Amino acid sequence: MGGLVRGELLGAGLLVAAFIPVLLWMFVVCRRGTLPRSGIVGIRTWNVLKSERTWTEIHRRYAVIFLVDGLLLGVAALLFFLGGMSFIEPEVVGGQLVWVAVLIIVVTIVSAISAEIHAWILNRQAQPTGDDARVK
Repeated sequence: MGGLVRGELLGAGLLVAAFIPVLLWMFVVCRRGTLPRSGIVGIRTWNVLKSERTWTEIHRRYAVIFLVDGLLLGVAALLFFLGGMSFIEPEVVGGQLVWVAVLIIVVTIVSAISAEIHAWILNRQAQPTGDDARVK
């Protein structure tokens, strides 16, 4: 193995080593319910951003799903890198990448739709009904 290939492998290893702790940190913060609302990090749909309670509940519930999604993304990146470095036959990696990419897309879309519907339900439950509003 040449020096350039070893350097690229080291760089990829460092990138993956940096990615996993950040992903795990996000998971822990979301599960604790301490992720602050922001325009950069988190599930940022209209219904999720509507209240602090909804933001916290959605991120607690969907942290595991998005952790799996992030890990799948890491696997896809690793396969892509190894295929580009020709350590694995490109045909084999290409076929695996297609299925990993499809799985990531499906998990992400289903999770996002599910989170949005769940946020909508939480917001509807938090709103007082007409009778409740008159009692106050």
